[in-house]
Amino acid sequence: MWAEKGTRPRVVRQQQFNYTYIFGAVCPARDEAVGLVMPYTNTDTMQIHLEYISAKIPNGRHCVLIMDQAGWHTTKKLKKFDNFKGFGSGFGSASGVRKSLIRPIVVKILQYIREYPC
Repeated sequence: MWAEKGTRPRVVRQQQFNYTYIFGAVCPARDEAVGLVMPYTNTDTMQIHLEYISAKIPNGRHCVLIMDQAGWHTTKKLKKFDNFKGFGSGFGSASGVRKSLIRPIVVKILQYIREYPC
């Protein structure tokens, strides 16, 4: 686009991109998965996803959910559930994650799994 020097041409804002986000969880032991396609990501959409996961966990079973440090994963506004526990892992770190940072998380997860066997 061109315009005379010193002027600012008026243009219509481009809206050429639409995004969708996939929220998903898998249970390798039962060979099952749940997922939702959402128009955006925030605390409300994460809450919907967690409620969906909770509803799909069979009675007497417990879920360990590993998440990165996205704001909608770690907010205290999310409702707690009795049948699963979420762990923030730091896997989403832009700088990468060293093994020394992952090990304590893995130990914590294994302790939790021993405490609440499937």
